[in-house]
Amino acid sequence: MYDFRTLSPLDFEELIRDLLQAEFGLRFESFGPGRDQGIDFRFATAWTNPDGSPVSSPYRPMNAKTAVVQAKHYVETGINGLVRAARSESVKAAKLKPDRYLFATSVSLTPESKDRLMEALDGLPVVRDDVLGREDLNNLLGRHPEIEKQHFKLWLASEAVLQRILHSGVYNRTQAEMDHIRDMVPKFVTNRSVPEAEAILQKHGALIIAGEPGVGKSTLARMLVWLHAEQDWRIYVVDDIKEAFEISDEGQKRLIFFDDFLGQIGLTKDLIQSVDQRFEAFFRRVKNNKNLRFILTTRDYILRQAQAQSRKLSAPEVNASEFVLNVGHYTRETKAKILFNHLYFSDLPQEQRKELLKDDFFLKIIDHKNFNPRLIDLLTNSGYVELSGKPIREAVQAVLNNPHELWEKPYRSQISEEGRALMVALFFNDHSVSRFDLERSFERMVQAMGFSFPKGDMHPRFRAAMRELEGSVIDIEGRDISFSNPGVRDFLQRVIHADRLTPAVIDVVTEFDEVKQTWQYFIQQGPKELKGHQLAPAWTRAMGRLIEADSGTDRKSTRLNSSHTDISRM
Repeated sequence: MYDFRTLSPLDFEELIRDLLQAEFGLRFESFGPGRDQGIDFRFATAWTNPDGSPVSSPYRPMNAKTAVVQAKHYVETGINGLVRAARSESVKAAKLKPDRYLFATSVSLTPESKDRLMEALDGLPVVRDDVLGREDLNNLLGRHPEIEKQHFKLWLASEAVLQRILHSGVYNRTQAEMDHIRDMVPKFVTNRSVPEAEAILQKHGALIIAGEPGVGKSTLARMLVWLHAEQDWRIYVVDDIKEAFEISDEGQKRLIFFDDFLGQIGLTKDLIQSVDQRFEAFFRRVKNNKNLRFILTTRDYILRQAQAQSRKLSAPEVNASEFVLNVGHYTRETKAKILFNHLYFSDLPQEQRKELLKDDFFLKIIDHKNFNPRLIDLLTNSGYVELSGKPIREAVQAVLNNPHELWEKPYRSQISEEGRALMVALFFNDHSVSRFDLERSFERMVQAMGFSFPKGDMHPRFRAAMRELEGSVIDIEGRDISFSNPGVRDFLQRVIHADRLTPAVIDVVTEFDEVKQTWQYFIQQGPKELKGHQLAPAWTRAMGRLIEADSGTDRKSTRLNSSHTDISRM
């Protein structure tokens, strides 16, 4: 039985509408949140089949000419708050003079509580059978399994599904990834991209989700991953095509997920070579194996660059465009749902949520030309709002007007020196890094950025930076640390370029991931612009430190040798 806690009030209203439409064979007129006059849905037609015969249902025949429906998602409030709300709504709804009134709620109702609600709805044509509580809604879901399937958020985040996934062996090394997806499900807004993505996967077995930064590529991919996990697909999260190729054996159903498969910062020669070596053979394997699926994400401009440089990505026999789904074009209604769901499930104080919704200020948000889901996710995070140091409306308006300054004021004026050093250290590491490795990298970035911390203060400063940034800038999942929002990495890319930090960073990096990330950033920025020929000795010293630290495996050494060859040609 569902308790409907994973649904926002908007999600809940849509569920009620679809259930009643299926049960009564009617099309309901819907109304958005706001001045609804005590009505969420209504119809004005007799309840009959197309041939004029009555529709079979255990509920009271719908002989009314007009009827209205009110849905109240009061699962956290309970019966007392629900009765107060019903009394308030009854005054407004009575003015509409409906022939029939239905009241649906996520609250569990007893016969006595239904009587209390009917008393509160005095003046309306309501009977006990038309007061639908949690148990009644679950009964309707049992009668209409197609509606249950359609509202996948309802069951994707249910405890039964969660326990089945947790014990089904879907995890490889990335349990944190699945935990992250589970937390995303309630905020997700179903839109046309879900069936479009499923159709591509069904036809080709492979899907590339492309779009601009922040439009929801990774969110869609992760919802698809969770849907497949619920359907008993074994999930693998990988970091390169070679690894994907190695685990794509025949046998059990496998879904492989590769986020930002062409890089987060920009294309590198290494990546293009890897794609050209393995892309065609791997995609041929996927197309010929119904038990194998592959989901990738990339920024659209990087995909275009890659297709221009890679003969495999542009070859007719591969035709990567067949697998591509471009996302980021949302209707006004979908934008409103994205904002509402993020607000409903956010950790913002109630006063700040109300501030964004009142006086139709939320319309300015959803109609803004710079609206995208990543900004909404960040702006409904209490940690970021606190960092911004502005009233909630002012902070939201400033970011929407100039998204490029999203982190500028917090980074320059409010985040401590140790916090900034921690952010730069994480930038020059892999997408997630252990606390131990990050602390060593932090000490090196303190040196590169010219901060003068006493040696004995390094560890306390690192711990203070972790406390300062956790929740708003960084996420800590078990032993792994990563940026909480990909937009932070985009911002730091500009900061490091503007502050001309690259030469100083090259002089201190020591570990493989640091050297790799610094090299990728260096190439993406352009060696000529950074006077690469003058930095060749610094790169040679960096590789010497890496060899001396004995941190490279055979695989890493091969890639470093390739990088060393590129350096020698500068």
